[in-house]
Amino acid sequence: MPWGASFGFNNAVEVALPIDQRTTDLNALAEWGGPRGSLRVQYDGSWFTNEIPSLVWDNPLSFTDKTSGNGSSQGRMALWPDSTMHAVGVTGTIRLPARGRATAYASVGSWRQDADLLPFTINTAIPAIPLARQSAEAEARVTALNFSYTARPTSRTWFSTRYRRYDFDNRTPRLRVDDYVRFDQTVQASALGGTEALGYTRNFFDADASYDVASFAALRVGYGLEDVARAFRVFETTAEHTVRVSIDSTGNQYATVRGVYEHGVRTGSGLDEEVLDEVGEQLSLRQFDISDRTRDRVSAIVQVTPSGALGINASVGVGRDERPDARFGLEHAATRFYSLGADVAPGDRLSAGFTWGFDRYTSLQRSRQADPGPQFNDPTRDWETDAAERAHYVSARLHLTRPIPGTDVRIEYDFNRSWSRYLYLLPPGSTLAAPEQLPEVVHELHRATVDARYFFTRNIAAGLTYWFDRYEVDDFAFGAATLSRIDLPGALLLGAVWRPYTAHTVWGRVSYFW
Repeated sequence: MPWGASFGFNNAVEVALPIDQRTTDLNALAEWGGPRGSLRVQYDGSWFTNEIPSLVWDNPLSFTDKTSGNGSSQGRMALWPDSTMHAVGVTGTIRLPARGRATAYASVGSWRQDADLLPFTINTAIPAIPLARQSAEAEARVTALNFSYTARPTSRTWFSTRYRRYDFDNRTPRLRVDDYVRFDQTVQASALGGTEALGYTRNFFDADASYDVASFAALRVGYGLEDVARAFRVFETTAEHTVRVSIDSTGNQYATVRGVYEHGVRTGSGLDEEVLDEVGEQLSLRQFDISDRTRDRVSAIVQVTPSGALGINASVGVGRDERPDARFGLEHAATRFYSLGADVAPGDRLSAGFTWGFDRYTSLQRSRQADPGPQFNDPTRDWETDAAERAHYVSARLHLTRPIPGTDVRIEYDFNRSWSRYLYLLPPGSTLAAPEQLPEVVHELHRATVDARYFFTRNIAAGLTYWFDRYEVDDFAFGAATLSRIDLPGALLLGAVWRPYTAHTVWGRVSYFW
């Protein structure tokens, strides 16, 4: 596969990575079931073996090892290590009064790998730095719990609650690292002094209750909590509280309507800005997956069935995420979507459907182009990325049953087209050079399928399928206009780019039914 194997920002190298690996899975379970409940015990095992544990490649800009200029004549990196996974799980379910049912699941697993550690560099001009140990000794204990309870105590009420816990206990011992080799060229002191065993514990709790306020309408309210404790992250814990309100109109043979509103607030505690300072990051940087966030979403779905042969559906939704404390990083993101569809079945032998949809995603990220020193705290070097993506999709389908005696024909067509735009902005008084704006990224895919079957008997059928694909792309990152040669300044590439294509595929099959 194409693989990045670089020596630094000014010497990017792309190579063809050889692959020789195997994954073996073993699963076994025993289950007992009765009128009141069931019990299942299961085992899952997985063994991964990689016959190529490391990759060595040549430096196209240096033929000898040295500690200046272009550095090492070769580069080396570790690839995926051999590893094992074993897990044992138990699942039980039981029927309870008030038309209730409870389900519980628990599993404990062990992940291990003990591959040999590579030296810090392959550069023979740099004296070897002793390793604190010779192998990884990596181990994690994984515990998963899942409990759920649902009940319908009366004909007008419904209740559900769920709890999940996932504990990734990383037991890998710390590897002390005083010095390391940067870009196979220079020895530098380690900012952290060694490795960190990243681990986390995630707890999820959800509760929903529904009440039929009228014959064809139900009001549902819900609450969700996601509580996460992390090891070696700038936030020790984060907690997100979400409330949901929805109105469902069901049971009417002509129309079904559902509207949902969600509001969530995520906050973190135990912020350790010293970790950001130690690795040379801005103290006000907030990582998007753990930063404080406020989320609001509204969506609605409408289904109308004026007759038994015609169904019409439509959906609409909007959402927005705000990160008020993110001075750098992702500040806010928004989405909205629309769709409209129809299904028609005028008879037993003919059915057809059509769906159109539109999605739009936008986001704003802030950053600072600055080297250590006076630039680091200079706000005139800030810049923003205003990103937007739009996507249209169309899907059509036609099913003909016995247009000719003994035949069955399905015809489907799908169309997807997306546009992505990245706009780079500078604040007033910026000391940065005006950025050169990039063109839009466009992807378009047409796919059509015709599938026909002929039944010789009730049990035996032969089928023939034709599949058509046409892909169009205009992408500045992987386009031929950008990657016009493999020896770009400061880079040696394989020449892999996104290319438009047309594909025709035909295959046949024989089926036996019983």
